[in-house]
Amino acid sequence: MNETSNAMQELTGFLGIAHTYTDIFGQRHEASLNAQVAVIQAMTGIQDIEEPAHVLQELLQQRAKQVIEPVHGVQPQEEVECCLILRPGYDGELVKWVLRLENGQDYEGTAQIFRKECPTRPCAKGFESYSCKIPPCAELGYHSLSLYLKGGEILSTTLIVAPSVCYLPASERRYWGLACQVYALKGLKNWGMGDLSDVEALLNSASHLGAGFLGLNPLCSLFYARPEHISPYSPSSRSFFHYLYLDVPLMPEFSECPAAQRLFESEAFQTRLRATRNCEFVDYLEVAKLKKQILELLYNHFVQHHLKDNTDMALAFRSFQQEKGERLHAFGVFEALNEYLLSLDSNNWGWPVWPKAFQDRKGSEVAAFADAHRKRVEFFQYLQYHLHLQLSMLQRTAMGQGMSLGLYFDLPVGSDASGFDVWYDSQPFALNMSIGAPPDEFNPKGQNWGLPPMIPQRLRERRYEPFIEVLRANMRYASILRIDHVMSLMRLFWIPRGMEADQGLYVHYPMKELMSIVALESHRNQCVVVGEDLGTVPDEFRLAMKQAGMLSYRIFYFERTDERFLRPEELPQQALATVTSHDLPTLRGYWQGRDIDLRTCLELFPSKELKDRQIALRKQARKELLDLLNLTNDAFTPELVQRLYCYLGQAKSMLLLVPLEDLMNQLDQVNLPGTVQEYPNWRRRLPYSIEELTRRLSAELSWLIRIRSEQGLEG
Repeated sequence: MNETSNAMQELTGFLGIAHTYTDIFGQRHEASLNAQVAVIQAMTGIQDIEEPAHVLQELLQQRAKQVIEPVHGVQPQEEVECCLILRPGYDGELVKWVLRLENGQDYEGTAQIFRKECPTRPCAKGFESYSCKIPPCAELGYHSLSLYLKGGEILSTTLIVAPSVCYLPASERRYWGLACQVYALKGLKNWGMGDLSDVEALLNSASHLGAGFLGLNPLCSLFYARPEHISPYSPSSRSFFHYLYLDVPLMPEFSECPAAQRLFESEAFQTRLRATRNCEFVDYLEVAKLKKQILELLYNHFVQHHLKDNTDMALAFRSFQQEKGERLHAFGVFEALNEYLLSLDSNNWGWPVWPKAFQDRKGSEVAAFADAHRKRVEFFQYLQYHLHLQLSMLQRTAMGQGMSLGLYFDLPVGSDASGFDVWYDSQPFALNMSIGAPPDEFNPKGQNWGLPPMIPQRLRERRYEPFIEVLRANMRYASILRIDHVMSLMRLFWIPRGMEADQGLYVHYPMKELMSIVALESHRNQCVVVGEDLGTVPDEFRLAMKQAGMLSYRIFYFERTDERFLRPEELPQQALATVTSHDLPTLRGYWQGRDIDLRTCLELFPSKELKDRQIALRKQARKELLDLLNLTNDAFTPELVQRLYCYLGQAKSMLLLVPLEDLMNQLDQVNLPGTVQEYPNWRRRLPYSIEELTRRLSAELSWLIRIRSEQGLEG
């Protein structure tokens, strides 16, 4: 290996860039030099990487200017040790420290600085590594620690004191629950896609049958002005929620507003409603047009009859605005700007192509726009307020019905590059990168999710505020949070713009600190955490998950050795068990090879050999399952569904999840990775209305209720 190669390895190692990885098939991959250079440029902003040794020295000099790290994570009663990068001459010096807790209480004392090498913080030329220790802090939370050096210099860091494990219920009971795609719910009263009242109806039915929780697809905010952008895993914001899930007639203003009622009851409006309810797939554009008409009227009514008179409803709204603060205001500005600019030119899709003056949310042009469009900005805040009311009502209903764990939310791994989260604070994001996954059995070409990654060091410099905000926003309404692609707490697969998905490489993240934040927020919100650990998962990460009290996400399709499927007793207790997920074939589709047929038609297999291997493996899997379930008929039948979920129900895993698609024997899966327009992703509706569905569930789930009592599954 030559000197340049050695220097490049040192540089990538310093930045946490892995130049090799092993895929799910056990094959080792070496990242190309072009990919490494592109990632270094994205992470550092340095474009000339010809001399990697010089780049490393430049970065070390920059790091040395950061005398103290922005964050220190500890457990209660653990001594706090701070690594300091200083000029020579501080050995033996005394330093005053002040610890200000979240509640405003101060503690202070003195500590001695001493020379000590810090493996994670190499020194640049002319600097030395020091350490100082302060006593343990027993108070959980995010606290401010300040060190007062000689000469008046003040160093500040955030001290995160977190429990070692996530929240788990005190009892060791096991729970089962239903999983639904909210938009897919049919209702006699909804407007062509499922809404939060449909969720409430399903929740009531599930709780009466003994379900301990109800799983929902991500409800995160998409784009008001672009209803055709529908993937719940590519949100505009992970901290706000999607207005199309509102039950509009449930809003209190609806019963007060004659104009809204007249429009709603008109023959023309009702005709359009009937048409959307009868669509095979969700017509997002038409649903959005219908809801927007009424929502505009309700907001105008709210302004005229509540905000002007300062009613109790107005005061509650103002309190919500104050609580959510600057982020909510900026969200309203973003939505108003996006709507306005798209109305001028349909090419103004997403803030990266907006006029330059509007790309900086703190700029004078944005402030002037917000002031000139104050009412429109507030309209979008008003929608978030009503989403808050309806989501809060749902969780109260779940607990009031005796559902032990209530709502299960799903958190996407990232935010759309064109959306609010990235516009609000673009600096931590690598905008010319996308995250994804290397090739695996179900995605042989790899995956590119089109979401920009956060740069690890910049996320730390933000003291993890964006990550904390996202967790809090979702855990507020849920008792279980599934973190999509939870390996992002350890590493993410970065794909440089213009490269194929299998040409990416892994970038490592500060796992210990991120996991401690998850644990802290989990306890504060009494929220169980499920980590979606599918695909290429390092063994050490699964161990870290277990030690942190996160539930593993176990898909039965993948739970096998080289020879056979795992037996229920072989599945871990600290897990959620299910047969399939939204990105995988339904049980019927799996059995009939529907996903293989679709991938063949859409040319998603990179080779005939791989397709033939999939066909052979599927045939073998069907044979194994027939033997496991004591079935002789190779045809797909409802009995097969019952037998398999009963079989899986014997697992000791804490949670068992049953998707509605399998209960309804649906053939086609919710989402087919690798497609956009080629397949009706996120549009497929359930075959029965929510009213019919609730009537059928008792009969459909009689077998699950039976094993619930026989095997100790409880609600």
